[in-house]
Amino acid sequence: MKVQIAVRNVQSEVEIDVDLTLDDLKKAFTDAVETGKPLILSDKDGRTVFIPADAVGYISTSTGETRRVGFGFTS
Repeated sequence: MKVQIAVRNVQSEVEIDVDLTLDDLKKAFTDAVETGKPLILSDKDGRTVFIPADAVGYISTSTGETRRVGFGFTS
């Protein structure tokens, strides 16, 4: 799942492709906010991002499915 995170006072978003479910992401964010610890996310390529929980502006997700291009002729 692709995750875009807006960080307060930073112009660009952080984008990472994680191997989490939406429920897992919600839990990770909620835990980070409640404990004051950073939100830590890793992708399958080994990239890890650490974002202070109080600096998260918003989180946007998408499944990352690609659109098919072409004509849908059926017989």
